[in-house]
Amino acid sequence: MQLIFSSLYQKQRKQNSSDEKADNDIQSLELTEGQIHNWFDKQKENLSDELLTKLRKTDPYVFEHIMIELMTRMGYKGADGEALTKLMI
Repeated sequence: MQLIFSSLYQKQRKQNSSDEKADNDIQSLELTEGQIHNWFDKQKENLSDELLTKLRKTDPYVFEHIMIELMTRMGYKGADGEALTKLMI
């Protein structure tokens, strides 16, 4: 009889131990608000660096077209309502 209780006790103890380990694992995976903000800041910085690198490598005429498209979509247009560039010589 004592052997049965001992066996049941051992099984319960192992179960509790694994439950505690699982709880600890879950707690270690929880992120704080600061960690989340840091991650987003890092992603934003990486994206900015990547975008600047690509823009610096583009042809000046392509860059001009990109800027015109950007300004147009932001609502900026010329006096006559068109988004055109003037060739300055």
